[in-house]
Amino acid sequence: MPFSISDFQNPIILTQLRTILNDKFGYPITQKFSDLTPREQKKYNIEMNKYIFELPDELFLEQIEKDFNEVAFDYLTNPKFKAEDQKISRLQQANIELTKEDNLDEKLLEYEQSITAK
Repeated sequence: MPFSISDFQNPIILTQLRTILNDKFGYPITQKFSDLTPREQKKYNIEMNKYIFELPDELFLEQIEKDFNEVAFDYLTNPKFKAEDQKISRLQQANIELTKEDNLDEKLLEYEQSITAK
């Protein structure tokens, strides 16, 4: 099955795609799309679409993971890399109240959907 919109909406896959594209553009791997200028965002979207379009129909998740791992490895093993210089946009902390009847997987999915919608 080829790449779909539901794959794009998966926060893990989206983070991997952004990391790959950020590296391609020479941005820090934690660069936020919203911090780019409108012109940069347009170029970024064009490259994102091109990358997704060129993915294989089968095993596309493996290709994304391979590309992401290469970027992360190169970035983290660079002697100039300093973790303290990295910008983290926000940290999420949540308290999820559960009853005995609640399904943990469903509650976690609801929470994940609520934070990705922001």
